[in-house]
Amino acid sequence: MGTATFDFSGAVVLVTGGSRGLGFEIAQAFGSAGATVIITARREQWLAEAGRALQEQGIPVHTATCDVADAVSVAQAVQQCIEKFGQIDVLVNNAGLTWGTPAEQMSLERWHQVLEANVTGTFLMSQAVGRHMLERKHGAIVNVASVAGLGGASLIQSVTMPARQQSSISRARWLSSGPHAVSASMPSLLVCSGCA
Repeated sequence: MGTATFDFSGAVVLVTGGSRGLGFEIAQAFGSAGATVIITARREQWLAEAGRALQEQGIPVHTATCDVADAVSVAQAVQQCIEKFGQIDVLVNNAGLTWGTPAEQMSLERWHQVLEANVTGTFLMSQAVGRHMLERKHGAIVNVASVAGLGGASLIQSVTMPARQQSSISRARWLSSGPHAVSASMPSLLVCSGCA
């Protein structure tokens, strides 16, 4: 079995939650394929460390602090990226939260935090970047969610319900984009080498 190679030279790729784990690996992959990578996260310290690591690999990277659950933060980060690069070709909605807590033990506050980050965050980023992509009639949105959302898991409802909603957002964005050449998808399985 061969290795697929992709050329994203000249493309600008925004990866939310790009400072660690799967998001960092996604940023590395796009950067290795020639893209300029923008990574976002809520914590400046993690962003700075990730940005340095990507730069050391020769990847052109820009970092932007952003809380995807906050509409103002999203708007500012997206505007900053468009002003700096003039375009966003690919959005990878990877940011998210989870608590491995049985549904009957999860507090309402934690539940709201998970929904805000995973579902509202995906919507807000897709909306802000999607408007730009629709104007350009070009772009792709990739929504990353847990495979638990495909089949469910009895004790980790904090993962399964938001993942199902992210899947619905992917389908809705695809349908509403129609002939405007903006696609949205949710990969069936991604494996992070550094994730347990």
